[in-house]
Amino acid sequence: MVEQKLREWAAAKGYRVAAGPAAILAEVEAELRARHEKGDLDRQFVGAWMGWIGQSRDEPRAAARAEATPSAAPRSVIGVVVPCPASRVVFTLPDRELAAVVPPTYCQDTRLGEQVRGDILSLLPELGGNLVPVFHGRKAIAARLGLTAYGVNNITYSPGIGSFLWIGAFSTTARVTSSGRQLMSTESMLPDCEACGRCRDACPMGAILEQRFLIRAERCLTHFNERPDPIPAWVPARAHNALVGCMICQDICPQNEGLLTVQDTGVVFSREETAALLGGNGTPLGAALLDKLAGLGLDGYRAVIGRNLALLAGASG
Repeated sequence: MVEQKLREWAAAKGYRVAAGPAAILAEVEAELRARHEKGDLDRQFVGAWMGWIGQSRDEPRAAARAEATPSAAPRSVIGVVVPCPASRVVFTLPDRELAAVVPPTYCQDTRLGEQVRGDILSLLPELGGNLVPVFHGRKAIAARLGLTAYGVNNITYSPGIGSFLWIGAFSTTARVTSSGRQLMSTESMLPDCEACGRCRDACPMGAILEQRFLIRAERCLTHFNERPDPIPAWVPARAHNALVGCMICQDICPQNEGLLTVQDTGVVFSREETAALLGGNGTPLGAALLDKLAGLGLDGYRAVIGRNLALLAGASG
């Protein structure tokens, strides 16, 4: 039985898994488009991170159709939640070593995606090799499958795992369902959040609102420090807490108590490498340094790491 195999595999790995009809994909997409059209999502933010919303309605499904047989549409979607620690790397500054934390998934997203897909294909030969990664709306898909619930910070949490997690979603032409699992609203929220508000008080960016469920994502530090555009002058120096992204609202959250882990990567950037990243020696990044960033899964962020590192060093004194 497909569902039983998936449950046993996930239990052995410490993962959570669920499956549902492929209609979930269209429902999530339609909901996000509706929010965009209503104006709930900042248009500049959508342009930067969710450009697919502006595409024709068929374009986001192009990758899935390319791997599926021409006549077979996806029948099911499989969601997987994997515990994913943050990562620690060390930079050598002129006066000290600086241990910088990278939030979950930045260093592991591609590797975990390939690993989980390979596991499922090996586990379920009945899929016939048809298992297509879904990249858009993974958080919303997991929430609909009942794997996660949202906090008021719009971060997703999974029971026993917390918010340090990786979410995978895959469509398949096979019919796979999770017996007895109730599909949830995309906005399923942790009940304890209503009387808490600690993340709202802690957010230095004022991105978490009391008046509505959606945060002001266009004000979130992650929105700024993942892009090479200048960081606005109004962003407080104390906000910088990670090499990329932000973890303040997760660190303070009671739902994460005893669940958050940071793993040492063992990667240390020498004084010369750190200076090159900071731009202090005026030389381009060498091949060895680029390989080092690629090994961490951070090569896509090399345009911002030097700036972020300087800001992080300033914030840490």
